[in-house]
Amino acid sequence: MTIKTLEVIHKLLIENEQRANAEYLAARRLQHEFEDREAPDKGLIERQTAAANELMTGHIKASNALEYFETHEW
Repeated sequence: MTIKTLEVIHKLLIENEQRANAEYLAARRLQHEFEDREAPDKGLIERQTAAANELMTGHIKASNALEYFETHEW
């Protein structure tokens, strides 16, 4: 594998981690907005919480992949 290939992979991993983090944070903010409503809809909050948790799992996986790549001896 060439250094250029490794640089492209690293860039893609960074972009993926940043995107996954942004999606997770947006979902969690929306969950909190739903919770802070005057008359909160429990079903809506539960669905949003589940969606945010799923996005959190995706972010953790993306973050772990980036960390593994950056700590790997090439």
